[in-house]
Amino acid sequence: MRKLLAISPALLALAFFAAGCNKPEGTSNTPAEPGSATDGDHEGHDHDAEPHADGDEDPMAALSAEDRVAALAQKVCPVGGDVLGGSMGTPVKVTVEGREVFLCCKGCEETLREDPAKYFAKLDKPAQ
Repeated sequence: MRKLLAISPALLALAFFAAGCNKPEGTSNTPAEPGSATDGDHEGHDHDAEPHADGDEDPMAALSAEDRVAALAQKVCPVGGDVLGGSMGTPVKVTVEGREVFLCCKGCEETLREDPAKYFAKLDKPAQ
């Protein structure tokens, strides 16, 4: 019994180490820089409630060729900071103040519409 108790903490630590992080592939544990396009503004909605891509299909395949090019050029959702076409599935195209914007999910639309200038600035910020 003593051997089992002595080994258990080591096994537990190994299990946690082996399990790693549950973040989707392609994301980072590094916090986003405040104000950057990856600084997620997800107040008001939860991505866990959103449908996710099943991993077998290309989430961009549902977009027209033109929209696919535009979404890939935009790269990230200005509200959530998620990579477009990643774990959130097919990007959502919205038009706000005459500007077409791709979002990672429908839940980000209301936040974008509440303060479009804030999110347009993130999209217009040069890549670093």
